[in-house]
This record gives sequence, structure tokens and C-alpha cells, in this order.
Amino acid sequence: MANVVVFGGTGFVGSFICKELAKVGYDVVSISKSGQNKYLFEKDCEHIRFVKADVFRIEDWQKELADCFAVVNCVGILFQNKQKNITYKRLIFETTRLIANAAEAAGVKNFIHVSAIKPPAFMLQEYHQYKLEAEKLLQSTSFHLLIIRPRVIVSAHKPFFLFLYKMQELVHFPYKQFEPIEGVAKQVVNFLETKKQE
Repeated sequence: MANVVVFGGTGFVGSFICKELAKVGYDVVSISKSGQNKYLFEKDCEHIRFVKADVFRIEDWQKELADCFAVVNCVGILFQNKQKNITYKRLIFETTRLIANAAEAAGVKNFIHVSAIKPPAFMLQEYHQYKLEAEKLLQSTSFHLLIIRPRVIVSAHKPFFLFLYKMQELVHFPYKQFEPIEGVAKQVVNFLETKKQE
């Protein structure tokens, strides 16, 4: 089965994407700063190889893109710490640019990018600005591209948000604020399964 490389693959979203890809038979390479599995059971990791690498050091991970069927980009932050150089521009836009450039150079055809829906006007405007800039950059590439814009993602690992999600379903709010992580991961699998048939 084709290789899929998931950047940010040990984070909350990336872990479950890795799990779903491995479940349907993909050989998955998870690249992250820690290289440590935090969310998955050992039985879920049979087809996942965890690689510790700094995304800003291309030489640490570039070789993983050889013969790669697809790249999934889950790298990002929700809050900045400018004193530590943890900024939206650097961790959302610049990481996307580095990964996309390296993937194109390696001949990768399929690219999946986890972005976000537009937040309320009073929240996270700079965050959304760099999410949009990353999307625009990717839309100018030659990839077969899927951009996922999830709402607030919930799972059993986040019981408070899972409770809110269940309340949302019971009350039938007109605008859905929450969605399960399984649905996000399934979008990735469905996209790649379609591309395999082309």
C-alpha cells in the first residue's frame, strides 16, 4: 500500500488521521517534533512509523517523501507565544510553505491540508489570516488538493467538548459548532481512496 506522510502526526488531529489511514491499509509516516505517540493504543500503530523531526530542518524529513503517495499537513497552533517565536506566521504559513515546496520537489501528487473555518469576528483574526494565506499558497500548486476546514473538533479524549457536541445534537442548533474527529479523519481517507482509483 502507498505511503502517506502526516506532518503533525502525533497531535490530536494528526493522530486520528494516522489511525484511520493505517486502519484501511496505508503505511503511514508520522512526523512531529516529539516523535512520540500520545493518543493511540499500541494496536492502532502497527502500520505507523513515528519520526522525530523539526519541520524547519528539511534535511531531517525530506527522505520520507520519496515514493510518497500523499502528504497530510496537520501542523499548526491555536495560540501564539511571540517571546518563544511561536507565531501564526511561522507555525501555520511558513510550515505549510516548507512542506509544500519539498513535497512538490519530491513529485508528491496528493496533498491534504487541515485548515479551519472562519472564527467569530472578535476571535483569532490573525490565526485565520495565516490559515487563509496557507490555503492560497496551496491553491497555486500542482497538487491534487483537499483543504479541510473543521469546526471545533471533539472526541472522547476531550470530554467537555464531547459533552457540548452531544448537547448540540440534542438541541438542534441551527449552526453546528462542533464535529467529531472521526469525521475529519474519514474525509482524508475518502479523498485518498478516490485518488487511488484515478
